[in-house]
Amino acid sequence: MSYEQYFPDPSPDPGPQWHEHVREIPTPNGDLNRLRAAYRRLRRVATLTALGYFTLFLVFSAYAPGLMTSGSGDGGLTTGLTLGLCQLPVVLVAIAVYERIARRRVDPLAATIRQHAEEAAETHRAAETARIAQAAHTARQGYAGRPGMTGRQRSTNPAGGAW
Repeated sequence: MSYEQYFPDPSPDPGPQWHEHVREIPTPNGDLNRLRAAYRRLRRVATLTALGYFTLFLVFSAYAPGLMTSGSGDGGLTTGLTLGLCQLPVVLVAIAVYERIARRRVDPLAATIRQHAEEAAETHRAAETARIAQAAHTARQGYAGRPGMTGRQRSTNPAGGAW
């Protein structure tokens, strides 16, 4: 048991340096990573839009009560009520933007991954069917371990009876 056996020297070529551009090969894992990144970005944008507006509303309520209680026009609504009523349209816009970005960026990636998975499943299914067919064909031909014997023949002893 030597030290080199457990801790070999690193290879002389450490691979590409951090500043070298490594081109990403399109693989199912690469697609999954891109899908995760797109979905993460989508969640962040939607969450920050809705929560950002609500946080802005809370900050104005806490630190600018004069602004929130002042009237905003002839209708008698205060600025606080107007901003509060605008929360619903802001959330609806955030939902619409979420759906639009999902349709444009996330759904095509998910469809690509689904297509790869279905193709892989079909290839696996075809290979499995071929393997089963080959096994059935081998069984019909007989057991190769005993020459001269097929699956339908019975072995008999020299006296004429079955073993």
